[in-house]
Amino acid sequence: MGAYWMAKSAPTPTAKSKSSKLDRSDPIKFDQEIKVLKRVYLFVGLITNFVFDEPTDQEDELDSRDGTTSEEDLEDMDKAYLIRKIIDLKEDLSDLRRKMKSLENREETYVQMLRKREQDIMNLDDKLGQLEQKKLVSRDMLSGEDFEAAHRKIRDLQDTNKMYQDQNAFLNQEVRKQAALKCRAKAKVMNMEKKLTNVDSALVSSKREFLYFLRNLVEVSSLDHKDKVAFCLNWEDEKLAKFLEMFDEARKQDPNLPDARVLMAEGYTTVHGFRHCPHNQPLLFHHTCHLLDRHLVAFSKKQVEHRRKWDEYVKKNGENYVDHAEELRNLVYEGIPPDRRSAVWTQLILNRVKQYTTDKGNDYYETLRAKASLSSAVDQHRRQIFLDLLRTMPQNIHFASENSKGISQLREVLEAFCVHNSDIGYCQGMNFIVGMSLLFMDGEKAFWCLVAVAEQYFPPNYFDASLIGAQADQSVLKESSRSCCPTSTHT
Repeated sequence: MGAYWMAKSAPTPTAKSKSSKLDRSDPIKFDQEIKVLKRVYLFVGLITNFVFDEPTDQEDELDSRDGTTSEEDLEDMDKAYLIRKIIDLKEDLSDLRRKMKSLENREETYVQMLRKREQDIMNLDDKLGQLEQKKLVSRDMLSGEDFEAAHRKIRDLQDTNKMYQDQNAFLNQEVRKQAALKCRAKAKVMNMEKKLTNVDSALVSSKREFLYFLRNLVEVSSLDHKDKVAFCLNWEDEKLAKFLEMFDEARKQDPNLPDARVLMAEGYTTVHGFRHCPHNQPLLFHHTCHLLDRHLVAFSKKQVEHRRKWDEYVKKNGENYVDHAEELRNLVYEGIPPDRRSAVWTQLILNRVKQYTTDKGNDYYETLRAKASLSSAVDQHRRQIFLDLLRTMPQNIHFASENSKGISQLREVLEAFCVHNSDIGYCQGMNFIVGMSLLFMDGEKAFWCLVAVAEQYFPPNYFDASLIGAQADQSVLKESSRSCCPTSTHT
């Protein structure tokens, strides 16, 4: 605690004089005016005691806390310890934010006091200048006693001015000191947030490693969901009980997640129509672990920050994913959120083929569909297209049978492309490109997606009857995998 003297300005008279100059023709009136001025400025020097609470320095206490742990230590921590550490760090973060808010308020108070003192100094300087001017004008008319009184008044005003200047210097120093404390508090808040993010990442990593461990305990003998593979899960087991606890906790964050027990008993169909039957229990358990793993990644701090960047982009640019290529490229490289994937893919594809759509017209796709039944190019590839239709996504309810809507759209798009580009026609693998597109867009846009892939994104000879380009890519990928991952079982 330190006490500092602060001067308050006394109220000044509001009465206006008839003339800005003293009347030297009347010595008595002139003497009365001098005495009035003397009484006015005697009130300027009133002093009051103003006490500031000096901020206590608690930074060393925060710095003394060891919030960092090595990666080896974090691997050994259990969930309860990590959660307690997160709670402690959040409380420290809240204390630092409150302290920073207090420092900001104190700084604002000092700034306002400085402004008031500067205004008082300017007023006193003006009045002092006026008195000195009057002194020069009326020196010959003043008596020796009045002249000495006026001189003392000037000295008093100069002393007051000097006091205000000293106070200003002190307040400036305090403002700089508070600004430095604010910067240090802000740096500590950022450091605590970074530590909190690291601990959260470590917790997510430990949970994902636990899921990986569970998946390795359950061997999958068949990748066909319809195969009947018996497998008994003992939910009373400690590991599976922990798994259910994690799954229930995840469902509180995302109510769209199914119940793990119901999922294992009845199967599950994803939002895009992929059916996971309950017959193959080991494969279904792997899918259940995958759902939880995907949830952990989606709700990690990194992904939450990434979604926030997407929200800021949409807020600034609207649903326009074409005119801001550089900014959008950085976001796309980090991943497109599932709820925005359809809009982003559609706009980027249509922008890629906008010259086609401009030249061919809006009804071009419907025209191709009408010509497909009589086209010789379609007749040449019709049998292979028919064979590949049900091979595309047999586990998806939209492509499961010949009467499914997805199968009908898939056939129409592939036949329309044969009419559009008879030189390429149909190549095996195009059905997967179109099938994936139909999960996120309608038939016409899926057609333009195939046009963009076959004629814009890949070289002209990439798609042909022998698929030389695709085979070359597979060979390059195989050699690269052997070079980069020599111990992998997939090479």
